[in-house]
Amino acid sequence: MSRQDAKRIEVTSRTVKRNPWFQWLGASPFILTGLLGLLALVKWNALFLLPTGHLTIGGLVLNLWLYKRNYRPRLVPTELRADDDTLYIGEKSFPRTSIKNAYLAPGGDHTRVRLVRGRFRSDIEIAVPDWTQGEQVLSALGFGVDQTVGRFRTLSRMRAVAPLKAFAVGVGGLVGMGLLVAILAEIHPSLGIIGMLGFLVAMITVQHAPTRLEVGADGLLTRWLGRERFIDYDDVVSVAEKERGFGNQKHSGVELQLRSGETYRIPVEHKQWSSGETPAIYARIYASLVQHRQRVPVQAQALIQRGELSHIDWVKALQARLEVGAHRRAAISIEALWRTIEDHASRAVDRAAAAVALGEQLDESESARLKRVASTVASPKLRIAIDHVADQDDTEAIAEALGALEEEDAASATD
Repeated sequence: MSRQDAKRIEVTSRTVKRNPWFQWLGASPFILTGLLGLLALVKWNALFLLPTGHLTIGGLVLNLWLYKRNYRPRLVPTELRADDDTLYIGEKSFPRTSIKNAYLAPGGDHTRVRLVRGRFRSDIEIAVPDWTQGEQVLSALGFGVDQTVGRFRTLSRMRAVAPLKAFAVGVGGLVGMGLLVAILAEIHPSLGIIGMLGFLVAMITVQHAPTRLEVGADGLLTRWLGRERFIDYDDVVSVAEKERGFGNQKHSGVELQLRSGETYRIPVEHKQWSSGETPAIYARIYASLVQHRQRVPVQAQALIQRGELSHIDWVKALQARLEVGAHRRAAISIEALWRTIEDHASRAVDRAAAAVALGEQLDESESARLKRVASTVASPKLRIAIDHVADQDDTEAIAEALGALEEEDAASATD
């Protein structure tokens, strides 16, 4: 199922609105700044302008905090309706295509459905009575756990480093910066300044560059500063919410205990700026993990095994629907292949090979179905392989994608 399979829905819910009292509180520093500016003009005395800079900065910080926390929100009863193209919340309507992401977050005595509309557009929050109804809303909108990849923005991966190690890295970096600046300054004083500024920019980037998290039906993927890591749910033992750090550095996140013994940390948000992202991400990962474990892997067909063939010959044999071992025409069930492709508990290589076996027989609707499967996958290599088949790319590209998947599968087996 995917976003194209989304259904009509009609739910009595409550819209999460901002508290007007706290909106006035956020506006108060700017109102006071305006009054001081007016007073400076009337009295013709610039001393009245002295506190305006502090008030402006304080007002920006206060408004950012209030926006993130949405402290003591109002819950306004409203009706949520959706048809094939439009989402209706009370009297307002939103095109379905404007909703870029949606997920659930705990909200005390209710569950919040958070609808993300992209940059420069405010998110929409709907309160429903319980988690089950929230899942029904997500499924109807096409954002269920098994319908699409959940995308989140979290803290820098540097926050996942142990405090002592981070301290050692920081001290080493400062010593290295000092030596580099001294060497560059000997060449030319301006080079020393450029080197110092470059180092400071690099440090700030490493500390604050966000991590992109994708939670799929097969596993999760993190991307940070050009580096990425995919974790298959088969490698996960448990998942839990954790708090780490101290003082202003205290943050919450999610920790995965892997079968290899590694603890993989995903720092999500600073505690004082918390907007409920941590429990939302934990709930998404946990629900995907539980659903993955409940699946019984579909037995892969005989034609899926490569044997001694090269990757290109393997692709050609799959496209011809030959039983690789015997090199003869096999009566393979189309539905059996689709079950393998859509089964997130099956091996990635098996799923990709089953897709290749269907590749040359796909019509437009089946290509779209294959694209929808790819949209639920977090593994970038599997997604690329399925997309190649759906786009009916050349044999070499498909063979290369299958080879990359085999390498990844072999590497995970040895871990």
